[in-house]
Amino acid sequence: TFLSLGVADPRLNTAQAIDFRIQRMLAAWKKEDPPPKRVKPIPIAVIKRLCEIAQQLPAASHHLKAIADMIIIAFFYLLRPGEYTDSASDTTPFTLADVQLFVGHRRLNLNTATDEELFGATAASLTFTTQKNGIPGEVIRLGRSGDAFCCPTLAIVRRV
Repeated sequence: TFLSLGVADPRLNTAQAIDFRIQRMLAAWKKEDPPPKRVKPIPIAVIKRLCEIAQQLPAASHHLKAIADMIIIAFFYLLRPGEYTDSASDTTPFTLADVQLFVGHRRLNLNTATDEELFGATAASLTFTTQKNGIPGEVIRLGRSGDAFCCPTLAIVRRV
């Protein structure tokens, strides 16, 4: 901040209030921006039911189980109302380089880790390299949920 540098805040006038020109500019920008589209979140009961159904699928239903895992990952990592859905803008897909798995504080090397090490992961994180409404390079890390199937960490492990 400016105060920590010992410099006066350039937004403030001599009365220490935000300059009226800046206030007018901010008010005009607020009028130009459309209000956010609010969407209702998905209840966790829907995800739990999906997990129950996915667990009962035959072993050969690889595609359906992959879809279930993607829904679990999206719910726990990506679900922000309207931010990742209904968008016509360019998107940047996640790559393996954006995924990290951890056993405690130790990061696993996804290229050399054994299946046993991967399934022993206690946490997983995704790095958001580009975001329209967020911080580029933001990392979201989640631990195991305690559920044997409906767990964001295990869903990522199953897809790695």
